[in-house]
Amino acid sequence: MEYELDSLEVIELMQPKIKKLLHQTAANNREDLEQELNLVIIETMEKIKFNNVPSFSDLVNLVEI
Repeated sequence: MEYELDSLEVIELMQPKIKKLLHQTAANNREDLEQELNLVIIETMEKIKFNNVPSFSDLVNLVEI
């Protein structure tokens, strides 16, 4: 069985790197930038999930098995 990460797990995994990179930004912009980065991660994960949806014929083949 293939394991899939959800958006929150990816954000948690990326959090140390995001925090480190946020120090390159002005202190008053860090929170906003962190929220934007988290939003981009969530949107990207949703696109990936949507792109991996099986086709109708794949579903039919699964039912026949």
